[in-house]
Amino acid sequence: MEQPPIDLMPLLRRDRNIAVGIVETAGLISVLRFNHLQPSTNNPAVRRVLLNTLNQR
Repeated sequence: MEQPPIDLMPLLRRDRNIAVGIVETAGLISVLRFNHLQPSTNNPAVRRVLLNTLNQR
């Protein structure tokens, strides 16, 4: 499993047949894309407001 739920980690660590480790240290990359064909995100003004509310750091 590439990204197991955090609440399963203790269970996975107890199983000697499963290797648990950190593979990616740079963090996760997320992508957000608005469906510009559907209301309310088909309005460019609404998309601008939504984009301004996102923290990209």
